[in-house]
Amino acid sequence: MQALVKRFEGQPFDILGINTDGDKEQYKRDCISEGVTWRSTWEGREQAVVKQWGVSAFPTIYVLDGKGVIRFKDSRGEGLERDVATLMAELAEEPTHRDAGVREAGMRMQGGEASGLSLLLTEHAAADAEWKEAMLGLRGKERRALRKLNPASKFLAGFQTVADAGSGRAKLWLAMNMADATDLKSSELKEVLAPLYGELCHNFARAEFASQTLDALIAEKRRLDGDDRAKLLRAFAVNCKNHALEGVAIGAELAYYQKSKDKDELALAVQLTEQLFDDYLDTEAGAAIWGARNKGSFEGVGNAAPDFPAVDTKGNPFRLSDYKGQVVMLDFWGFW
Repeated sequence: MQALVKRFEGQPFDILGINTDGDKEQYKRDCISEGVTWRSTWEGREQAVVKQWGVSAFPTIYVLDGKGVIRFKDSRGEGLERDVATLMAELAEEPTHRDAGVREAGMRMQGGEASGLSLLLTEHAAADAEWKEAMLGLRGKERRALRKLNPASKFLAGFQTVADAGSGRAKLWLAMNMADATDLKSSELKEVLAPLYGELCHNFARAEFASQTLDALIAEKRRLDGDDRAKLLRAFAVNCKNHALEGVAIGAELAYYQKSKDKDELALAVQLTEQLFDDYLDTEAGAAIWGARNKGSFEGVGNAAPDFPAVDTKGNPFRLSDYKGQVVMLDFWGFW
């Protein structure tokens, strides 16, 4: 890849990666450590583009000409450079124009951490890591006994005090750790968590930790009632004012209503699907809708490449069609 980047630097050529690793955050870290300088998107659980293009083996490489037509598949090494050079020569014969209108995903974040809260977070993280390491070496009764000594219980009062003073980040900690820090029964836990998440979704959806709030809420499939969780996801989407996070929240809400047998809730699922398709194609949830509607549209070498929306590692949305007028190497890949 680096050889291609270097050879065609400054010319109308781009590499676009479709990554299929299992962990999004690890994929981002690996991109940095491995020097991935070309644009890449993580496919996520749905793997909408992979299904749309019918990819079943990795890596799979396609090379597209300036008109967006698939010209080569699975070229490697010198053959790949030769194929790209061939299309670059064709491109030079007639001027083309690239659409430079790639939208930026704006993210307004608020908030900051007071020193006392930062210290609490640091100390809890260290204690939690030590406790988990100790758990690894134990079995049977000893492991069960240590499991009851979750260090979150020692930090509960401190975080509660900071949360009572108005810290949203402390409230998030409480929401995420309440089950480990207390002996509350399931019904009691729901009564505590619902208002905590409610305040986070209504009053702190624009904070710098908003994505953590959303991740935590999505994971609460057992400790919150389904209807309550769906309403909280809607509240988060309305209040966060961040396009990418809105898409994630709406997609999670949609996933809940799609499983319903209630006529009104299924109708709501249809509305959410249309909302994602109309306004959020540049998010992971929107891409899943796109892939479902365009499944089977891939026809292979010699045909126009089916368009798709994506989001790169920096959170910027783009489409394959943005790159018309350039030669594109499309790489379905993974670090594995």
